[in-house]
Amino acid sequence: MSVTFTGDEVATAFRAYLTAALWTGLYEPAESWEEAQPEPLDAYAPDLDDVPTEIADELRGEWEDFLAGNVSDVEEFMGHGFDLSQVAHDFHLTRNGHGAGFWDRGAGDVGERLTEAAKVYGTAELMGHPDGDGGVSIYVSN
Repeated sequence: MSVTFTGDEVATAFRAYLTAALWTGLYEPAESWEEAQPEPLDAYAPDLDDVPTEIADELRGEWEDFLAGNVSDVEEFMGHGFDLSQVAHDFHLTRNGHGAGFWDRGAGDVGERLTEAAKVYGTAELMGHPDGDGGVSIYVSN
């Protein structure tokens, strides 16, 4: 974790990361891929606590690693009017190749640098399917 940001700030921003991950995630309601018509995951798992602890811990570790390795660029990016929660949100969008992210915020070179830094982490999309007990089983698709 960075000494520039408090633990509470990093944790609050990570909640924005998880919110984005649930928002972009997909739920597969059918038993087989042939029958599946994916739907938005956040409609089935709207609470951040729906994300299993081991998955949240892994994603948080990646977020904290990204943040610690890019402090000066994150601070410069935030100088364009963005807060740390937006940085976390954009980290999720960018690393997963969604149609918006660091590169799309009008921040110039720093947005491009953060884009390249985020892509190093590869994809980590949340996916869900019925768990057999009326709930949702969530996993990470890379």
